[in-house]
Amino acid sequence: AAKGSPAGSKKRKAEDVLPVAPEPEEEGSPITAVAEGDLTTDAKAADQDDDHEHDAPSEVVEDLVEEEGDADPAPGAATAAIPWRRDQPPSSSAAPGEDSLIRDGDLVVVYERHDRMKAHRVSRGGRVQNRYGIFEFDDWIDTVHYGGVVRAKQFPKKDAEGGGGGSKKTGGGKQGFVYVLRPSCELWSLVLPHRTQILYIADIATVVAQLRLSPGMRVLESGTGSGSLTHALYRAVAPSGEVFTFEYHELRSIKAREEFQEHGIDLKAKGERVEGEGGVWVEQRDIEQLGFPTDGELYDEGSADAVFLDLPGPWKCIPSVTRCLKVGGMVCSFSPCIEQVQKTLQVMNDEGVYYRMRTMEILLRPYEVRTERVNMLSEPGLALPQDAKAGGRPDAMRFEGQPSETRMMAVPSVDVRGHTGYLTFAQKVKFSEKAAEQK
Repeated sequence: AAKGSPAGSKKRKAEDVLPVAPEPEEEGSPITAVAEGDLTTDAKAADQDDDHEHDAPSEVVEDLVEEEGDADPAPGAATAAIPWRRDQPPSSSAAPGEDSLIRDGDLVVVYERHDRMKAHRVSRGGRVQNRYGIFEFDDWIDTVHYGGVVRAKQFPKKDAEGGGGGSKKTGGGKQGFVYVLRPSCELWSLVLPHRTQILYIADIATVVAQLRLSPGMRVLESGTGSGSLTHALYRAVAPSGEVFTFEYHELRSIKAREEFQEHGIDLKAKGERVEGEGGVWVEQRDIEQLGFPTDGELYDEGSADAVFLDLPGPWKCIPSVTRCLKVGGMVCSFSPCIEQVQKTLQVMNDEGVYYRMRTMEILLRPYEVRTERVNMLSEPGLALPQDAKAGGRPDAMRFEGQPSETRMMAVPSVDVRGHTGYLTFAQKVKFSEKAAEQK
């Protein structure tokens, strides 16, 4: 049997039909727990380059050093780097499952569907209202586990007048529900308040992978913006790593500092640096005009493992980046325009200490998995009419009486994010005296 054209099949819209939630264990119970991790986000790391293509020539590079981070932290240390709570997470002596309970003041992500979610701060007496109903926070605190399903207590009045629980949106009388998820760096990048344009999951994954970040490393970032990348950088180098992020706009730096503190990130200030103790430092500074600080108050010159630049003129601070990076350190510059890339690469080349300079653009193409009804061609020799082959609508009479079936299909999403920016990477090396004379 040949497959029919999916173009003529009926598409099931996610917004018209409410997905079926697991039934409660007890009649009347508003809560059903599900395993965490069922909902994943799309993120792809860049393909690693072949080693033989990028080996440093022995006559050019001398003593190329790539220092690795500290020893692997204890199990669970990486996940606890950002507790997403104002206070510290419960101690290891807490009862099993206690840490997964939603507490008063917690930040949660209310997930309605793959393209509709929102962050909420849970508090006594609070509520969240959406198209599926009204959800009281008092029913969640110390009762619901992260990753659980919560059902609406009642539906908004306007929905009730239009059919309420019996409307098409709510699936023929079924009770509305949402998932309550623990925040993560990936989810936060989808729900955070935008103060500036941000990096999304595909670019963030590539940056973290290409900079070769690991626990214990020291990273410099400019500018902070909405803090999307800063969360991922700190998670990669925690618990003993350090992230120094700089933002030229004072109000944005203050807001970013407040958000990091609310999320439980180990936020530091000048003079609070302790050797071997990680954290995040947020400073207001114009890096394009002043460069990165090298006075030794925050860190020593030539001690940074990686530097990330998201600036209008990244080429202006490349000499400062060179002074801050250690031998073997990586630098990444994010630029939306190719002219910015060209100027940055030219200055990097003039510095004479950068190797493996390369630029890439990350395009993510998501697929949608859905069910569609497909007409089957069961009679030998039965073919589509000529108008269908030419792109017209098939004659319905030709398919009359033919069998059809519902199939699970994966099709490219029509909502594809296009160009975001160019990522330029380079590695600082130490040239031999012979190579320097040749230059």
